[in-house]
Amino acid sequence: MFIVIPVAASNFGTPLAVAPLSGLIYGTGSPISSSGPSDQQLSLYFSSPTSSQAYYPIGISSVGLYSKGQAYTIETGSVAGIAMINAFGTAAQSDGASLQLNAVIVIDNLNGTQSTLWSQDTVNFAGSQVYYESWIMQDTGPGVTFSESGASYLLTLQNAYYVYSTYQTNYALPFDQLLVMNVSVVPGGVQVSFTEESITGLTASNNTTLNYEYYRAAPYSTVFVGDPEASAAYFLISGQSVISYPDNSVNFYDAELVFGGPGNGSTGVFTSMGAQLYLFYSYSEAYYYFPTYFNYGFSTAESASGIQSALNSGMANVTLGTFQAQGPV
Repeated sequence: MFIVIPVAASNFGTPLAVAPLSGLIYGTGSPISSSGPSDQQLSLYFSSPTSSQAYYPIGISSVGLYSKGQAYTIETGSVAGIAMINAFGTAAQSDGASLQLNAVIVIDNLNGTQSTLWSQDTVNFAGSQVYYESWIMQDTGPGVTFSESGASYLLTLQNAYYVYSTYQTNYALPFDQLLVMNVSVVPGGVQVSFTEESITGLTASNNTTLNYEYYRAAPYSTVFVGDPEASAAYFLISGQSVISYPDNSVNFYDAELVFGGPGNGSTGVFTSMGAQLYLFYSYSEAYYYFPTYFNYGFSTAESASGIQSALNSGMANVTLGTFQAQGPV
């Protein structure tokens, strides 16, 4: 059974009163130290759309910040997103759109090194049909290899790059989807699984408590990441550090469930939209709301045009409109 803790029970917006367990370290909102992001980097969290970036991935995300200078860190073995879509349409020129569950995987190695992988579980909309894709791309750290168990429709293995696509199937509105990504250490490396499930009988009460049961289906994609030195693997959501690159650019340890273009950095142009999005992390056999959210994504290259996202009590209500940045709330 897939369990969601109601907002009232999880002290939404404040640190949860739980002790850290293996696979989860929950920060308490301590100020960012000198080893954390610089003021310039931190300001990127709170940037509004500018002329240099006209469009953003739109939906819901968590990046480990309460407010400027107050950060938290979550390490978790699973992230999940729920999309309840009752209206959807894109313009012909955008050639479709995607709904993406994105998160950063960190692998700690016995020799003291660390690797980061960017993972993505997507629903791709192509006319009256959808198909699902799982992605893993190495971001930083020592080299790893990828392999996939089971037959593949489209499988790409190029050193530190993996993608798997399902066949296209018809869909109809309302279209309610659950996306789940799991990570764990296994002999010889790390296993990452991607699950999608169409949900029936999903209801929301006061936009805070979800009442439904989910019997976990087999993952449609399970990936083995070859890394014999791996001692721990987890999704990292943190405002206390950033991923730095040799060209002085940065990326963020965020989790996000967002709408965007169909791929390759494209922008999805929406003509119809009505969706409620929820984003959770796992802890001790249950899933919890994040303490705070933003209404746009930080890490994916795709973006959306013509839609807006309004955050309310842990839910993002996505409709047609002009996007305005919101968060952290």
